[in-house]
Amino acid sequence: MTKKKIHHFVHDGYIDAWRTSNRIFAFDLVTQSAFQPTGRNSVGAIGKFNNFSFDDTVVSLLNYTFRDKAIRADAGGIYELMLRFTNFMKDFDYEHKTENLLEDFYGQIETKIGGALSNVFRGELQIVSKDPEVFDGLIHLYCLQWMRTPKARRAMADHMVEIFYDDARLSAQQRDEYIKMHLFISSLAMTVDILDKGCVLRLRYAKAGEKFVNSDAPVILSGGGSTRLEDHKGSIPLSPRLLMEVDSVGLGSKVLAYSDIANVEVVRQNGRMIANADRTVYFSSNNQRAKYLNLMLSQQRQKKTTGPAASLDAGAGAG
Repeated sequence: MTKKKIHHFVHDGYIDAWRTSNRIFAFDLVTQSAFQPTGRNSVGAIGKFNNFSFDDTVVSLLNYTFRDKAIRADAGGIYELMLRFTNFMKDFDYEHKTENLLEDFYGQIETKIGGALSNVFRGELQIVSKDPEVFDGLIHLYCLQWMRTPKARRAMADHMVEIFYDDARLSAQQRDEYIKMHLFISSLAMTVDILDKGCVLRLRYAKAGEKFVNSDAPVILSGGGSTRLEDHKGSIPLSPRLLMEVDSVGLGSKVLAYSDIANVEVVRQNGRMIANADRTVYFSSNNQRAKYLNLMLSQQRQKKTTGPAASLDAGAGAG
């Protein structure tokens, strides 16, 4: 097994929808420069991003954090399952475990997500299959993609400047590994809870004219500051022509709805995506990137004045 040096924080099969002739037309908000990456590891990926060393203190702290949820079998027992998995893998012989295991775990889930996305892309501008696996796969994408980004980890780290366990302060590496596994477990729990409680998953089609842009923080929250899962609302673009919205959590059933979206709403959504981006915005054409250049530059000037907003709230399901 090859050691994986580059880890994805945006699902590469998902972001492929924005590729044109294998290129994504990207813009770096920090350096204020345009570039056209072609490789699968050239966007939405960072070296060693998902490294997890199974440090004894980190594993013990994860057990302490999620113990009550595991005992109650919250989220369909996913907390207990993930703690058992983490405890087992700590001493299990897995080749390049630190570098590969968490990235491989994401990859297994992405296989399920990939099937759902393939169905959506085949049915774009048509009715998507109501196969429950498609619905479940799209919710998996939404929850995992929200909590697996550098922006999400940094937001959680801002609330956990120092972490102590057993009267000892965690090192920087221990803190980083605790946060990444905490978010991973929380994203799985959120997925299970949403699917169990039911929700409306709305697919909105931009049939002509404007197309959706994307970024390194693809999920945009719109449910306000409430931490109740039932108040959670958000959106993620699935392709340059398709936006997925999640709302009405707690409905009691899974509802797949469809509607068109006007050009003016697409432009408004793109403005929100650019504002939500951490560092990089993705476009499906050079012309589209040029069209939004002034907006990107003006928003960056505003961020330097007011500072970035936190992104991890609205019912994360965290322990």
